Amino acid sequence: FWGEDTLSYYVHGKDNVPFHSLILPAILLGVGHLHLPLLTEI
Repeated sequence: FWGEDTLSYYVHGKDNVPFHSLILPAILLGVGHLHLPLLTEI
């Protein structure tokens, strides 16, 4: 999961797309988890 060569796939239901694609990444970046890969496509 934390490996450099790991691919992540994010699948969301209609009701939680704004939270998981905008709000959660902003919170994680704000608390210093800058090493997390950011989404490039939705």
